[in-house]
Amino acid sequence: MGIRTDKRRDGHRTQRRLAAGLWARLYADFYPRIKGYFAARRLQYADAEDLAMQVFEELGRSKTPRDPGAYIRVMARNLLARHRRDRAKEASALRRLLAEEAGDPLRKRRSEASYRDMAEAIAATLLRRQRELLRLRFADNLSIEKIAARLGCSKPAVYKRIYRLRKRVIRGSPGRSGRAPARGRSGHGGPGGPARAGRGPGS
Repeated sequence: MGIRTDKRRDGHRTQRRLAAGLWARLYADFYPRIKGYFAARRLQYADAEDLAMQVFEELGRSKTPRDPGAYIRVMARNLLARHRRDRAKEASALRRLLAEEAGDPLRKRRSEASYRDMAEAIAATLLRRQRELLRLRFADNLSIEKIAARLGCSKPAVYKRIYRLRKRVIRGSPGRSGRAPARGRSGHGGPGGPARAGRGPGS
């Protein structure tokens, strides 16, 4: 009985080693192309890197696909679609928050295009966790309690984060500071401009 158990355990270890080796090979083969795919979609450099890493993080949690290349490309497209949905939510939520903080006069004086540009400039300065809070509270309209459960923190911590987010938005609003925030680094590291275009996952 002990011998069979040891053999079974050794087999599982071998399987894990093979899976890790396959993951490393797929990473080496596909990561540059997947990163280039995201960069070619005019994402910021850090966003392109993060999404490419998310593809392989999800791959590491998945069962071995029959066609790894096709599977990776599908994951990349799905993550890009989700990323764009999140950014659209963030932009809408930020415009709403700006309107609440600045009031109607600012909105009437500015065209929709300039108002959108202002929101995009401020969004570029936000950290990833601030953008997530922006979506949850001002786009998804979740309660403080639900946000706390989602973020794994207390309700007072959520209130404090929302307060800090509002202050950051007010500081970045031309209606309060006289100028829009400069476009620089993104909220989680890396240059703020788009990465150089690369090959797509299908190339």
